[in-house]
Amino acid sequence: MDINGHGLHRLTSPGRCHDDDPAPSPKGDEIAFVRDCPSWSTGDLMVVSSNGGRSKRLAARLDVYGPTTELAWSSDGRFIAFPRIRNPIDPTSPDDLWSVAAGTGRGHLVAHGIGGFAWSHHGGKLAFGCHGGSLCVADPRSRAIRRLHQFSTQNDVSSVAWSANDKQLAFVDGSGGSYNPNYSAWVTTSDGNRALRLQRYGEGNVDAVQWLPKHSQVLVINTDDASLYLVHAEGTQKNDLPFEVDDVSPSPDGKNLLFVRRVFDSSGSYYRSAISRANLNTGQTQQLTQRR
Repeated sequence: MDINGHGLHRLTSPGRCHDDDPAPSPKGDEIAFVRDCPSWSTGDLMVVSSNGGRSKRLAARLDVYGPTTELAWSSDGRFIAFPRIRNPIDPTSPDDLWSVAAGTGRGHLVAHGIGGFAWSHHGGKLAFGCHGGSLCVADPRSRAIRRLHQFSTQNDVSSVAWSANDKQLAFVDGSGGSYNPNYSAWVTTSDGNRALRLQRYGEGNVDAVQWLPKHSQVLVINTDDASLYLVHAEGTQKNDLPFEVDDVSPSPDGKNLLFVRRVFDSSGSYYRSAISRANLNTGQTQQLTQRR
C-alpha cells in the first residue's frame, strides 16, 4: 500500500498455504517471504515483484518452526540471509545462518549456532550472535568470521543492528542464559574494541533494537510491556515514545515510524490492531489500515 494507507493490493495468492514474514529488497522492487504449505510444513523462501505476479522459489525446506522467520537482504540486493534450524527433528536445536543469491538461488552456510543477525549497509558484512557467547561478523564472500565481543558461554544475542556508517553495532544480549534471561541492549564499535551496556528502563527485558537511520540514536523495544524508547548510542539520553508496539519499522530518513499498536482485550491478552505511522518530531500518529 501507499504510505498514506491507500492503494492496498494483494501480492500473492497462496491457496492453502500461508505467506509470512515479508522483507522488501533495498530498491523495493521485490519482496522475499516464507511460504508454508500443509504438505511441506517447513517453509520455502520465495520472492515476488512488489507489483505482484508470479512468485519465484529461491530455496526449499527452510526447516522453519515458530511464528516468524527473519529474512534480511544485503544492501546491494544480491543476497538474502535467513536462519535454518539445524536438526528438523528437534525444533529446540540451534539455528544455522545461511545466505542465498537472490538471482540464482544458490546458497551456502555462513555459520552454525547463531542468534540475531543483520547485514551491514556497506561492504556486505553479516553481524550475528555466534556460538560460544560472542558477537561475530562474517564476510560471506571470503567465508571469514571475526569474533567481536565475548560474553559468557550462555549468551543469547537475539537482535542486531548496524549504525548508518557501519562504525557501530547495537544488539540485545541475554547475559543470564536461557534459564535466567536478563536481556539488555548494548552498543559496540564495529571492531569490537569498546562495548557499552545501555541502561535498562522499567522492569521488563529488552526484546529488540534498531538503529534510527541518519541518527546516533537506538530504538529499543521492551518485550514485556511493549514500550518503545530512543536512547543515544553513548547511553546519555533516553526519550520515551507513547506507543505499545509490535513490528516497528523506521522510515529511511529516520523521521517516521511504521508500527502495529498493541491493544489489550478484557482478558488481558493482546491482539494486533491497525498499522499506524508516527512522526518522531511531533508525536502525531495516523492510522493506515483497519483493525484486524
